[in-house]
Amino acid sequence: MNFLYVLGGVACLAFGIWLTVHQVKIFLKKEQDELGFDIKGLGVGIMFIIIGIFIISKYI
Repeated sequence: MNFLYVLGGVACLAFGIWLTVHQVKIFLKKEQDELGFDIKGLGVGIMFIIIGIFIISKYI
């Protein structure tokens, strides 16, 4: 069962990194995505990274 928790943590971490990098690329190009400059998307990406690290460290 711990393997599934760690797998979920890795998935959260990967999604958070992808979302954060995606939002930073949008900010650097000074373009807008579908919702405009979505600062909440950047915050959600950072929160997914934090949650992923917490889950991985708790169940390893």
